Amino acid sequence: KGNTMFIKDGKRFNIYQAQEFDGTRYAMFTDAALREKLGITEIPDPTPPEDFSDDFYYRNEQDTAPYVVFTRKSDEQINAVLAKRYEQRLDNHLDSVAQVNRYNDRFTFALRAGYTGPYQAEGIAFAQWMDACNVQAYTLLQSVLAGTVPAPTLDEFVAELPDFVMP
Repeated sequence: KGNTMFIKDGKRFNIYQAQEFDGTRYAMFTDAALREKLGITEIPDPTPPEDFSDDFYYRNEQDTAPYVVFTRKSDEQINAVLAKRYEQRLDNHLDSVAQVNRYNDRFTFALRAGYTGPYQAEGIAFAQWMDACNVQAYTLLQSVLAGTVPAPTLDEFVAELPDFVMP
């Protein structure tokens, strides 16, 4: 995909597809002079909406004008994408904190809480902190999805979470 498209007789035209004109078969139409001779014009691709992303819009290409139509996805679809992004960022944050404290991930760190031994206090502290992060994150996420608060960036989302303190 480039930044332009080609039009012939009001329809989109593929310059890389072999076609015949006036008894002559052409393998492709990459030569600008040939395109001009055959009435193939080049136009810029339509500008997508400012907030365009494949997660938020459908991009539908068609042979006739307007050639490309951008349709915003439903609120439910967009909310599902946003929720997944925030949840993934939260999980990554919890895992990274566990790894900084020499555990493989949030599961192995929190698991220590259930076993008497030298690492139990660490596990309890982490599990309690993880619960606090989850409560705060999911409360914020519900407010964002309900539209009652503006959506923070993923970094802002994590920055608002409490810090973990190793006992």
